[in-house]
Amino acid sequence: MGPPLQHVCGIAIGYCEARAVIIRRDATTNAIGQPSLVASESGARSTPCAVALGGTGECVVGDAALSQAAKNPAATVPRALSCLPHSNDDEGALKARLATHGAGKVEIDGATLQLAKTVWDEDGEETEVTAALSGSDVVAKIFGELRTRVADTLGADAKEVLCCVLAAPSDILADTVSRKALLDAAAQAGLRILQVVDEGDSVASFAAQDDVACDSVVVLDVGGTRAKATSYTRHATGILERAKCQDDASLSGDAFTSCLYVFAATFLRRRQKIDVDTGGARAKRKLRDACARAAKLLANGAAQADVEADALVD
Repeated sequence: MGPPLQHVCGIAIGYCEARAVIIRRDATTNAIGQPSLVASESGARSTPCAVALGGTGECVVGDAALSQAAKNPAATVPRALSCLPHSNDDEGALKARLATHGAGKVEIDGATLQLAKTVWDEDGEETEVTAALSGSDVVAKIFGELRTRVADTLGADAKEVLCCVLAAPSDILADTVSRKALLDAAAQAGLRILQVVDEGDSVASFAAQDDVACDSVVVLDVGGTRAKATSYTRHATGILERAKCQDDASLSGDAFTSCLYVFAATFLRRRQKIDVDTGGARAKRKLRDACARAAKLLANGAAQADVEADALVD
């Protein structure tokens, strides 16, 4: 057996956001330190799981990708995990899944996403840049961004393989095809996965460790696409077992964003005589993106948040 790892990374990836933490081991005392959160490029606690095609044909990730979603919906994937293949999947199922997660304008060819964006050079000449990516390629972009942030924090070599524990949604892990594609994406990004855990299971195990006398644990996970409540029961052996799980899409972050959108659109129509519908799909997307940003601020504990969107209509 080799020497113990001096640091390990924990990555939690969901449909909307991904987070990374680092746990270090003291080289002198060999004691394990407290986990420290790795900030995103914008300094936030999490990185949006969005990938988009840039103006020169390169892929941009996170906030940079979301910022161009309204202008370039055919070149933006707001939720990378929606691209992963599933068992018994076909082109129609993938297309429907992408539409559900805000990427309905992206063209697909079989299991490959065809991102396309029109750009103009200094002479005003129009050029179309394209990129063909598989589901694993898209998710690998997210992992690659997180890996770069972790390496910068550690001061490690950018080419060094990084050991990590990965937490992912239960529906991805339960499907053998999706799970394999997720692990392939991690390996492509230079991550060595030591263990894969379900998000709810990991939270329940930590809660049970803090209170050894508890007989049951309930984990409420309010995600972007659904809210899920999972109950766990502790056996006499001390092992937790999942007893029951129930989810409800009407309590999700998307549902909250939709309520904000309806409120904002109604407010603009009644108070300022601005009908967002006359602005077309682009105006609706801009307002919805603004509502999503406000919903995220409120979810993170802010007392209030402003919905700011300009140039919705002429």
